[in-house]
Amino acid sequence: MTSSLACTGVSISTLLTATQRSIGDYILVQVSATNSDGTSTNSPSSSSTAGSVVYASSPTTAPAGLTASVTNNTAVSLSWTAQSTPNNGYSSITYYIIEYKLSSSTTWTQAGTPTSSPFSVTGLTSLSTYYFRITSVNVFGNSPTSDGTTTATLNGVPSAPSQPVLSQTSGSTSVVLTWTAPSSTNGSPISSYSVELVTKTSTFVTIDSYCSEYSGSSIPSTATTCTILMTNIITQGGYSASDAGSYIQMKVLASNSYGPGPYSTSNANSVVIQVAPTLDVSTVTLAKTKSTITATWTSSPSTAAGYGYAPITYYLYRYKTSSGTWPADWSTASNISASSSLSVTLSSLSPQTAYNFEIIAGNQFGTGPTTPGTIWNITTSDKPATMVAPVVNLESSGTSINITFAQPAYYNNSITGYTLYF
Repeated sequence: MTSSLACTGVSISTLLTATQRSIGDYILVQVSATNSDGTSTNSPSSSSTAGSVVYASSPTTAPAGLTASVTNNTAVSLSWTAQSTPNNGYSSITYYIIEYKLSSSTTWTQAGTPTSSPFSVTGLTSLSTYYFRITSVNVFGNSPTSDGTTTATLNGVPSAPSQPVLSQTSGSTSVVLTWTAPSSTNGSPISSYSVELVTKTSTFVTIDSYCSEYSGSSIPSTATTCTILMTNIITQGGYSASDAGSYIQMKVLASNSYGPGPYSTSNANSVVIQVAPTLDVSTVTLAKTKSTITATWTSSPSTAAGYGYAPITYYLYRYKTSSGTWPADWSTASNISASSSLSVTLSSLSPQTAYNFEIIAGNQFGTGPTTPGTIWNITTSDKPATMVAPVVNLESSGTSINITFAQPAYYNNSITGYTLYF
């Protein structure tokens, strides 16, 4: 009866060196036996058919075909060609070593040890460029590492739009913020814009829903303007009439699928907060006749704060008898353009009657104070009142008389002469 014998732990690497064979060659083994009478002849060689054991080593080449594709703004997917004979050293690959580094760095970091392609490298920094390399591993050791030239630049949020420009058409009650698109969308199209307004307390408030060009609460990706009413700037920014003259500041950002990008710088100082005039017209000259009053004035209020920092475009005037009440007895206000002659004549008035006159300045945002602060008073003229009987006295000569008389009780215009009737 024969028994089965074994020789274990024979290193293939040692045999490869000792025999000077090549990897992939079949390992051929003969065996002989020895006793006190001598040594037998060698046995036939072990099998050299498919499936037999061959000489093997660590992978002889780096894995090929390493490519990188950006998955999102923090991840890259790597793919490569699985190694097979002969590049795997005639020994199955057990896993791969994936490494990466920033383009600005010399230090490689291991990302993982996947057993097959593809593999996702996560936790990266958006808008950064990375390099990747790969090493394969089998039971004999590591392959050479790939050359590390595989690269990918991650996507991210858009860059900031250009510095916006704030403008206003003369006489308009709105302002227009204009910008150009960011220089880079960083791998994802612009999806929307957002505009912020500097408030009175130097904070920022989003005003997207007040842009009159668009419906809803967002500014579309194709937009390059936001038109907003001055009244909305004042209310949303927490301003009041006393803040008129303060510069309006806004900034804009773009968003894409990765989120909002950085804000632009604020617009340069160009347009100020504007309101209706805050002061009365204070330079009115009145003239009268028996049935008319003529009012003439110069452009007023004369200070920027007084006219609300928006040029006066029209005036309203009205009047009442001084015995009337305000506002019930004021006449309906009439309008006169600021570009016309600043003079008006009220006609068909009652003679010898005291009147109150008011003139109110207006611009595109409204009129000045409508409660009379500066009221101009004048009384229409009339013919002199009937005079009292004159007194006739004989002069000392005895040949002449002296006639004396008193001035009329009222006349309201200078007496230009008297007439005596006999």
